[in-house]
Amino acid sequence: MRFFGGRRGASSVHMWPSLPDVDLGEVGSSIEALSERWKAYRSRQISRWISDHDDMWLGDFESYISDGETGVRAISEAMVLSGRTKFQKILDLPCGGGRVTRLLKNFFPESQLWIGEIVDPLREDVSREFAARELIFNPDFSNVPTEKFDLVFSGSLLTHFDKDMYSNAINFYIEILNKGGIAVLSTHGRSDATRIFNSQEFPTVVSNYKKHRKFAKNIPDIIEHSLDPQRAKDDFSTGRFGYFASPHFSDIYKQSYGGSFVAPSWVMAIIQARSDCLILGYKERSYGKSQDIITLLKL
Repeated sequence: MRFFGGRRGASSVHMWPSLPDVDLGEVGSSIEALSERWKAYRSRQISRWISDHDDMWLGDFESYISDGETGVRAISEAMVLSGRTKFQKILDLPCGGGRVTRLLKNFFPESQLWIGEIVDPLREDVSREFAARELIFNPDFSNVPTEKFDLVFSGSLLTHFDKDMYSNAINFYIEILNKGGIAVLSTHGRSDATRIFNSQEFPTVVSNYKKHRKFAKNIPDIIEHSLDPQRAKDDFSTGRFGYFASPHFSDIYKQSYGGSFVAPSWVMAIIQARSDCLILGYKERSYGKSQDIITLLKL
């Protein structure tokens, strides 16, 4: 089943001919197994290695790891919701400089760890340091790799995409799951919208963006309104998809790249149109204590 190319069918709601057969396990057993996993995780030393190419490294290791551990917590919550206590193949996409990757390696030492990242030096560094296998994919998510996974974690990637790329990425993550697999995906929702749009600096952001419209002619994927943060705020406030491009990063990646702000109802419309996944949860202010987490199970 292919859904690439935007919100195709997202206005519809799929109803199964009969209820899907789903075994979500026994909560007590899941919590006990998860408790033992956390005890073992706490006993292991976390790697303090930092890639020379890691732009998320700001010099404070405790804060760096603390933010990463909110991803492990989100995965733990997904494990309780799904009844899953272990995973054979795990994918961290994007891996960045391995902030979460190193924690997944400690939390699931028995699992086969994979990473995905469009910045080659980062992907190569993280693969080498943590013995992770590399997943190569199209940056626009227009292909489905043959590899399938039991757990997919995506921290702060959907947060940077325009509407079409966001939809493509959501569907991509669902496609690469094995049956019974879980996707844990972060997104900008009400909390990040409040933090950014209501900040004292936001009027300055709007003013500065008016100076960068020249970038639009150099990057075909950027259309005029994508350089309008005020429109992004207005779109989000009315329950639509809010987005504004970053001229700097769009120029680096040669595609529209910036900040997206998505109402829960908007992203649920994409998912509820599919027949092959179950919505396990949507939690606000989870990853990084700011981003929302979407939890999905592949049928």
